Amino acid sequence: MLKFKSAVTNSFICSFVLISCGGNSSYTSNPFPENNIQPPANNPVLLSDISYGKTDRNKLDIYQPGSVCEENRPTVFYIHGGAFVGGDKKSSSITNYSNKIKEKSWNFVSINYRLVRHNPVLSPTFQAAFDGLVENNNIQSIDLAVANAAIAALEDTTDALNFLNDNADEYCIDMSRLGFWGVSAGAYTVLGAGYSLDNFGVDIPQPDVIVNFYGDLFQDSHLDFMEAPFITIHGDNDPTVDYQHALDLAAQADLVSVPYTFITIANGGHGGFDLEADVMPNDTSIMDTILSFLEAHLIGGTADYDTVTVSF
Repeated sequence: MLKFKSAVTNSFICSFVLISCGGNSSYTSNPFPENNIQPPANNPVLLSDISYGKTDRNKLDIYQPGSVCEENRPTVFYIHGGAFVGGDKKSSSITNYSNKIKEKSWNFVSINYRLVRHNPVLSPTFQAAFDGLVENNNIQSIDLAVANAAIAALEDTTDALNFLNDNADEYCIDMSRLGFWGVSAGAYTVLGAGYSLDNFGVDIPQPDVIVNFYGDLFQDSHLDFMEAPFITIHGDNDPTVDYQHALDLAAQADLVSVPYTFITIANGGHGGFDLEADVMPNDTSIMDTILSFLEAHLIGGTADYDTVTVSF
């Protein structure tokens, strides 16, 4: 059964700062003008608000490095944070992340999913997962609305991935070269999608690699032998998602032979580091470290699996 770490849900509600929207985009928002003249092949394209699921909230954006698809591209599938009560697929960090992925000639997909305020209704399969979550926790120590939204996020993620899989050729997506990237609540979701869903008989396109920004896996034992490698970045003074959860995930990975990189931000809180300016001991930025990790698993090459503590 799925177990939800109750301290996390409470701290999400009490202390999470909602992610704001904003940022300028360098992408062409209308890739198919009325005169049917396509933009140049090297002109990046943004396909906005594509419906993938059952509700109006179920929309996704696809950032493409060019308008001409010569072969299906590696794709990074991103889920925003927001404690399952806020956030948006066009949050302020998206422009920077998508531009970096574009430079690799990959797709970047960002989704919206149902939140607490949408009062999500779960399908029978995911309702069973929610029931297991409640059964295995002290009901007084878990916020049921947040727990329900967390499971709804997993259901919506499943729908989005299946939609991309069904329409891979239309959107130039190589589903055999797929990375997941999540921040906070989004990291809970990508970890759950990558490692937990198979425990409930839910099949999704499997990731080759997962990027975990200060999230957690609902139940560590769901990480099984030789599943997708991951990179974790977590502050050891995080007041929202306990750093111990990152240590527990690494311990489980050691137990089941899943390779990983684990970057601890000394005295770091819930985010707050600069991916571009903050530099690792090898003089590489955190962003370049993430991109190299993704590239090694999506394209090929030798990945560096490190456990390091950095101070900024």
